[in-house]
Order: sequence, then structure tokens, then C-alpha cells
Amino acid sequence: MSYGYEPKVWKEKARQHWQEFQPTRFNELSASNQLEDALDYAVEQTWAEMQSLMNGGFQAHEAWEMVRENYLFVREEDGLYDDEELPVNVMHEYNQWLHDESIRQNEEWLKQFEQDAEVESRVASDNSKNKRPNIAWLTVLRWIIMLPIAVVIAYLASRLAILVTGFGLASEGYSNFSFWTRFYLVTSEHVVLGMAFVFTAVGIAPSHKHIVGISTSVFTLLLTGFLIYPMLRLSDYWALWGAFCLVTSIIVSTINVYRRYR
Repeated sequence: MSYGYEPKVWKEKARQHWQEFQPTRFNELSASNQLEDALDYAVEQTWAEMQSLMNGGFQAHEAWEMVRENYLFVREEDGLYDDEELPVNVMHEYNQWLHDESIRQNEEWLKQFEQDAEVESRVASDNSKNKRPNIAWLTVLRWIIMLPIAVVIAYLASRLAILVTGFGLASEGYSNFSFWTRFYLVTSEHVVLGMAFVFTAVGIAPSHKHIVGISTSVFTLLLTGFLIYPMLRLSDYWALWGAFCLVTSIIVSTINVYRRYR
């Protein structure tokens, strides 16, 4: 917002001032048809220096008072008046006009600033009200889909780990029924399963991510604990090894999440 930028007013006031207090310059510029260009230049330079000062932290009325006499309202030319002939009444009127003009522009700038601030505040408030329901629904939706999506992603990731590991072992000449083939397949499957489950749940959660990581870890550990007894009864040692890999992966992933989001 260009507070106080009144080029037409400035130009006419400068024209009157130059004619009164810079008659030699005024007549020379008029005779050479350069008066209008000179006045326009004075207006542009005044506004440019005001902007520079305002960008540096000065208020608009302060910048105006500092710059106005550099180009627009320059001092009277040398030798224009003797000390006895100095038109005190004219200078008094001129100084009074500068003072009144400064007060007027300051009031206008302040009024305009307050109006703009009120409009911006109202717009921001309306936007905030409009966005709150959408944000609330999105947050609720993310909490709802967090666990189902985490389970699906973890399952797909574990299947992919089996495929990649199996392909790598087959390319190295390992038998599908060898001990090491089974070892690598079970290990990669359960390690990836645990990592994918924790990190997916944490990534979807809209907030409290470290708590989500701990919660998913506790949930998985409890579920695994319930399954250990049947594994022992069936002497399924590969399942026990897979459970160990899963628990280890879950714990390591949860520690990483906690360190990052706490």
C-alpha cells in the first residue's frame, strides 16, 4: 500500500514553491520546456527515498518530513531576498502549510493503515473459520485409517521382501529348501514387517507421533506374546525366530521414532 503517495498534489505544491522561492530555476525550466519533467522527477525521487526510509523502519510521516525538502520544497535560491526584504509572512504560511500537510497525511496514513489491518484481520478470521472444519475432518480421517493402512502396507512390504530376498538367493544358487534360504526369508520378512508397520502408522498419524510409535510397539509386542505359547507347543522354531526378528525390528523402529519426534 502506497500510503501518502499523492503525485498530483505534490507536483502542484512544488510548482508553486519553485515559482515563489526558485524563480530563476523555474523560469529556466519553463523556457526550455523542462518544467514538467523536472517536477515529475522531483515527485518520483521523493517517493523513492520515502520508500527506502520506510523499508528501513521509519514511519511514513517521518520519511515524508525527512525527504520533502530534498526535491519538492527546496530552500529559496541565494540572493533572492535581502534580510530586510525576506517575506516573513510568506515563509510563515509555507512552514505552516508543511506542518498542516504533515499532520493531514499522518492522519490519513494512520486511518488507511487501521482500515487495511481491520480488513486483513477479518479475511484471516473468515479463512480460519472456513478451514477449521476441513482440518478437523482430515485429522479424524487420518486417525481412523492409520492402523488399517499400516497393517496393509506392512503386509505388502513383507511380501515384497520375501520376493526380493528369494530372487537374490536363487540367483546365488541357494536351494529353496536349504537352511540359509529359510533363515534369510524369515528374517527379512519379519524385519520389514515390523519396520513398515511402525513407520507407516507414525507417518499417517497427524500428531503425537512418538506416542503412536510406542502404542504400535506395545500392541505388536502383546500380540506376539500371545502367539509364543502356541509356537512352543507346536515346536515351530522358525516362527519363534520370526517373532524375535519382528520384536527386535519393532523396538528399534520405535526408538528411532521416539528420538525424532519426542
